[in-house]
Amino acid sequence: MESTLKETQETFDMAKQSWAKDEAVLKQKVEFIQYQLEDEKKKAEESEKTHQSMIASIHSSNRESVIGRTEVESKMAERE
Repeated sequence: MESTLKETQETFDMAKQSWAKDEAVLKQKVEFIQYQLEDEKKKAEESEKTHQSMIASIHSSNRESVIGRTEVESKMAERE
């Protein structure tokens, strides 16, 4: 009876150690994935800012082009 109890206790202790190791590995994996997620979020935010900046630049260029054309057309009309 005591040998069975001792074997059961040893089995339990080994399983407990194995679970503790598995838990530590899983925690590391979760931390790494969270780090990757935050990094990807930052990259996406930077990409969005760059995209918005490019769009604003294009709109500004288009507006300046329209203003320039309007000025040229009015000056040409004045000469006529």
